[in-house]
Amino acid sequence: SQMAASESAPIDAISSRPMFLQTIIIGLLQSNADFNIRFYWLEFVTSCLPFLYGEISNIVGPVIKTICDIVIESQERIYDSVGCKDVLMLLKALNIILDYIMGSKVQSSLTETSPRIEESRTASPLFGRMLSNIVKDIIQPVMYIGQNNRSSSHENTKEARSSVLQHLTGIVNCLLITWGPSTLKRGNSRVLHVSFSKDETHNRYALQDQVIHILEPVAEKNPIDLIESILTHWVFNTDFYNNRASGEIENTKYAAIEILNTLESCSVQKILSSVLVLLDTIHTDDRQKRAINRQKTGVVTVHDRDTVILDFLHVYVSEQTNSQHLIDSWQHAILIFKEGLEAPNSYSIMILLEILYSYSKKAPVSNITNKKLRREVYEVTHKLVDSVVTIGSKNFVNINAERKSIVTFVDESSTEESTEEKSPEVPHKEYSRPEDRASLRALRLLTDLLSSVLENVYTHERITPIVGSIIHSLMPYLEDTDPSHFPHRYAVLKLIQSFCKENHTKYFKKDIYELFYHQDFFLMDLPQLEVWKDILNNMMTQESGSRGSPFSEFIRILSKSFSNSSGSFFANSSHISITITKHIKRLAFILFCGEHDQYTQHIPLIQEKLVETIKIYRNEPKILNNVFLVLRVILIRCTRNKVDSFWPVILTEMFDIFQSGVEELVFSVSKFIDLLLVLTDEQFSIWEWIFVGEKFTSLNNIPGLEDEPMVDWFVPFMERIAGGPTNDHEMNDTVLLDRQKLLINKRSLSEMHSYESFLSWLKLYSKYSYANSVSGEPVSMQEIEVSVSKDFSEIEDIYLEASIKEIFQ
Repeated sequence: SQMAASESAPIDAISSRPMFLQTIIIGLLQSNADFNIRFYWLEFVTSCLPFLYGEISNIVGPVIKTICDIVIESQERIYDSVGCKDVLMLLKALNIILDYIMGSKVQSSLTETSPRIEESRTASPLFGRMLSNIVKDIIQPVMYIGQNNRSSSHENTKEARSSVLQHLTGIVNCLLITWGPSTLKRGNSRVLHVSFSKDETHNRYALQDQVIHILEPVAEKNPIDLIESILTHWVFNTDFYNNRASGEIENTKYAAIEILNTLESCSVQKILSSVLVLLDTIHTDDRQKRAINRQKTGVVTVHDRDTVILDFLHVYVSEQTNSQHLIDSWQHAILIFKEGLEAPNSYSIMILLEILYSYSKKAPVSNITNKKLRREVYEVTHKLVDSVVTIGSKNFVNINAERKSIVTFVDESSTEESTEEKSPEVPHKEYSRPEDRASLRALRLLTDLLSSVLENVYTHERITPIVGSIIHSLMPYLEDTDPSHFPHRYAVLKLIQSFCKENHTKYFKKDIYELFYHQDFFLMDLPQLEVWKDILNNMMTQESGSRGSPFSEFIRILSKSFSNSSGSFFANSSHISITITKHIKRLAFILFCGEHDQYTQHIPLIQEKLVETIKIYRNEPKILNNVFLVLRVILIRCTRNKVDSFWPVILTEMFDIFQSGVEELVFSVSKFIDLLLVLTDEQFSIWEWIFVGEKFTSLNNIPGLEDEPMVDWFVPFMERIAGGPTNDHEMNDTVLLDRQKLLINKRSLSEMHSYESFLSWLKLYSKYSYANSVSGEPVSMQEIEVSVSKDFSEIEDIYLEASIKEIFQ
């Protein structure tokens, strides 16, 4: 031992001098292209480790940083043969340093590694031989002599460990770059797609193998520090609309997960335990800071550190392939959920729901044998779902809108909004406040995940009452007709739609019917209307109750409204008119929600109610307008020969309306005729000449029809009411051949600017319809569906047009 001390004292004295570290750094930074000098410097450094004693903590940090910087600078040529050998040599040196400091077996020479590193030793210059001789003649004998004194040498590595952990973030960054693009599947995420040659693939695997060797001792003894270093490079954007990172960032995330999955010492339980410790530390620290800030300023600042941790956990769980490991770790997961629910950041709560979705999907609760543990899962799921519903509920928005929030959400990443899944560009308020964005994201998250989460955790009998409670708490959104909350309403409707498909409507069925019979039910845009079609059709096709089918119940309500209007002496005629108008429109919407020929068996009953309506309310234009809306829906929802019995009544009423000249009704009947012509109805073709002429005085102004014969014809109804047929010079080809001029696309007379403009246009109608049938493209069923949908919506035109663009995008 005395001999070892005497031999090592000069080395310790040399290493304490400032020029020693500076010389090593300069040597490592020298170009390695000609003589591989860097190899000898690396061997020199790694051989000196046991004899640096008190200076080891001052030296390893800068050396590690220099090695990592060189590797990062070499990333462009990392997979070619020369670059790969150089990087492998650097990584092996890094591996030896970490092995020694973290307490693993020390390798004394770089040449004990692999043939690839041995190949990098070419004929060296004089300086290379000098370093080699120093290692061979001085240091290595001292290492052999000092084996019995290694315990005292290892005591000096305690401070060095602290220095290594301080540089662990840089080490992880270097190794993530070295690892390269991950091979994990990312669904629809944007990722980098890189192809490698055979040699490059071989080099890539060699580098990845070295990365695992480097991180294995760190993961075994300091898993929390390792995960914390990974999280330093983790990016999560709390802005819902820009929650898609670039491909490079996504690759960094999934490369980190792939590395953790490859490390033998990183079990699922160890990862979950480490995440729990980090969450507890952060929440404890945040609670102390919030208490201090509340005393000083009255404002609480919430950072997204816990959000980043939970986003990491979400990706980790999503990429786990061993379900049994997750099942065995449910207890750790429950502790994380309980700790995560303490987070003041709403985004953290929402990510917990995503984690629960992925976890319960891969490790179903039904596989848990411990009943107590299963009850804990039930309890934490209930609390978590309740928290997310609270974030998304109407009360959340109202409370934060009516008072200045004492919570300020700090978004530490980019908040630039993208256009993905945005609400229509209509003149309502922007979702600039974090509370609004969080509320909308919570609703959309519930729509996407809640149904599956409940199915994975609970039995069917437990789910139904839970669903009823959730929908009941979100009902205020559906009762709100403010266009600024249309995106929220749409998200709630999508959530209801998902539960209807799973037949969980028992406890909120009454709420849905109350909304349907509300006077403001049709104050919605087209996306909402499309979802309502599916919801209502599902309700109408459910099993019959004590009063018959839901459709029969509606007909009973409609009939009752007729009897009330005729039998009550004190009935308010205006109120009755509004009630009947809404009921007829609801009848049209029920038929519109159904599949083709779904209500064919009810056609006789429907016809009876329409005839009764026409007889009683002949002088009510709004009611008759909705009667023709019902007829238009029947045309597109029923086989034509099923409605032949309607024609006598329809034709008689059309004649009467054209003769009466009531503006609103003339417009409505004209739309009905326009739809008949678009659908080329065979039955109507027999009577078409009465309303629309087939040939006319001149076709010279219509492209392609100049040679058509000139035939005199009687003036049809639509031209007669407009004051006679048009003269040739009044014909406008652009107007005639413009698809937007179809009457079915006009919601009301206001879109024609005035009744006089509408009559002027009717003069051209026969020529237009004929030109369109000869030279125009057929109108698609989607266009027809949208045109009818527009007639149901009662919102302002500016919001309606924006929602139509959404439908066609």
